[in-house]
Amino acid sequence: LFTLLLASCNKENQPLNSDSLKGTWNLEQIDGVSAGELSVWMEFSETSFDIYQRLGNKVSYEHYNGTWSLVKGVLSGKYSDGKPWASSYNATITDGVQLRLEAVGSGEVSTYRKSNMPSEVREQVISEK
Repeated sequence: LFTLLLASCNKENQPLNSDSLKGTWNLEQIDGVSAGELSVWMEFSETSFDIYQRLGNKVSYEHYNGTWSLVKGVLSGKYSDGKPWASSYNATITDGVQLRLEAVGSGEVSTYRKSNMPSEVREQVISEK
């Protein structure tokens, strides 16, 4: 019991707020499985976001941007063309460096790690979405 208690204290979920979400996040896992060949970087500023996504063995990234909001721990957003994200997400941050997004409805969980985005990501953008 003591070991279990000690392990649970090491990872501390922190209340999610706009300031804790700001920064750059790199996709690590989807539903507990490594992101593999999928590379996703999300960058949150005051009220806007940029997403850089590369699928499979493609060399270039696609770029998406828009605005986001956070209400009672639920993260949602709209792309620059006005379309909403496919889902809203119950969001939590652990130890200030791990972002867990659980899709409302489907329950799919994506895990991101706060990280500096390599300059090559922006340099390899092929299209603006």
